[in-house]
Amino acid sequence: MKKLTTFEKAFIGQFVMVVTNMTQNASVSNDEGLIESAEIPVTMTGFLIDADDDYYYLGNTPDEVLTCIKKGMINQISLAMDEFDMFAQEANPNGVVN
Repeated sequence: MKKLTTFEKAFIGQFVMVVTNMTQNASVSNDEGLIESAEIPVTMTGFLIDADDDYYYLGNTPDEVLTCIKKGMINQISLAMDEFDMFAQEANPNGVVN
C-alpha cells in the first residue's frame, strides 16, 4: 500500500484555492478613487481530486475532474471555503451550536 504524503493527507479531496504564476490584467481603484490597471495572479478553486507527477486535477465536485493544472504553474495551494461553508459561517459567525 502506498504511503500518503503530507500534501496528499492535507489537500486531496478538499476544496482548495490554487494561485498560479499566470497573471491577468484588472482594473482597480487606488486610494484617490482613480482607476489603475494592475496584474493579478490567476486563481482557481475546486476540489483537489488527484495528483500525478505533472498535474493537479480539480473539479466542481469531489468526483468529477473538470480541469488540470501543471504543477510548475502553481505558486500556492490552500484550503478554501466552499459555498456551503460560507453560508454556514454567515448564518452562525460565532460558531456557537445550540
